[in-house]
Amino acid sequence: MLKKALLLIVFVFIVNILSAQEKKTSQLVKYVTTAPDGTTSITIFDDSRSNLMQLQAKHGFYKYELTDIVTKKKVYTAKNRGNRCVLNKLAFEEGTYDLRLYTKNFIISSRIKIAAIKENSIAMNE
Repeated sequence: MLKKALLLIVFVFIVNILSAQEKKTSQLVKYVTTAPDGTTSITIFDDSRSNLMQLQAKHGFYKYELTDIVTKKKVYTAKNRGNRCVLNKLAFEEGTYDLRLYTKNFIISSRIKIAAIKENSIAMNE
């Protein structure tokens, strides 16, 4: 009986170590930006295992753009309907960008970082 209990404890310990190591390979970054009226307006979800970055806004936005913070050049502009969109990180160089969402009443800015994606990355599920 004591041997079974000891084996169970060792097994649980090993499983915990393996799952902790697995969690280190993936990182979920959540950016939150506040609108000029004080509401939380942009929430950005970036999973390091995925080549997709999800943007959610409290207010619907009709356009968004990314600007390189070093060169100050716009690197991407797109139209949008509603309050959600997805960015494919593979379309951008690794680096830091200013993200601007254009709503009816505001232009909401957030700084985001796009990191290198491993070749065997998986897509985010909604």
